Amino acid sequence: MLHHFVIPYPDEIWYSVLCRYHVRTGNATSKTTMRQLFGEKMDGQIGTFNPNNTIYQIINQLPKGVLNINDIVMNHTLFKYSFRFQSLDEKNRCIHDANRGCISFNPLQGINKNQPMLKWCPLCKEEDEEKYGEAYWHVSHQIPHVSICMKHKCNLIEIPFSHPNERNNNFIILNNDMKGDVVFNLDKKEMLFNET
Repeated sequence: MLHHFVIPYPDEIWYSVLCRYHVRTGNATSKTTMRQLFGEKMDGQIGTFNPNNTIYQIINQLPKGVLNINDIVMNHTLFKYSFRFQSLDEKNRCIHDANRGCISFNPLQGINKNQPMLKWCPLCKEEDEEKYGEAYWHVSHQIPHVSICMKHKCNLIEIPFSHPNERNNNFIILNNDMKGDVVFNLDKKEMLFNET
C-alpha cells in the first residue's frame, strides 16, 4: 500500500507523474523509488509513453477511487495517438487489459514507444511553474514527430538520450535549471499567409 501519491496535472504524461512522486519521496536514487513502487517486480517500463502495467500496479496500491485507470490511459499516455487508427475492438481490448494489469503492447502497433528523448515548451514550463509551483512533462509534447507546442506555437526543446532505455532507469525531472529560448520557427508559406 502506498501512503501517498501525486495527482496528475492536466496533459501530464504518466512518466512525469512518476517523476514527481520520486521527488516527493526524497529518495536519493531512482532504484529506491522503483522498489517502493513495484517491490522486487520492477517493471522496467516507467519510461514508456504508451499504456503499460505500471498504471495498474500503482493504482492497485492506492485507496479505491483515488485514481482511475481509464482516465490515466486516456489522458496521461499516448493511447489516443498510438491507437488512433486501430479498430474499436482493439482499443477496448487495450483498456480492458490495462484494468487487469496485463497489457502487452505490440511495438509495431501505433507509434514508437521508445522515443529516445523528452520534449518541452519553455512557455508551458513557465506557466506550469506559476500555476502549480513546478513544471512537468506534457503528453502533447511527447507525440513523436511533433516539434511545435500546440498551445504556444513555438518550437519544443528536445532532450535526447544516448540510450533508448534511459527513461526506464531514471526519473528525469523538468526542473528550474533547464533553460531554453522561445523560438517561433514559421516556414515561408506561413509567413506569407500572415502578411496578407
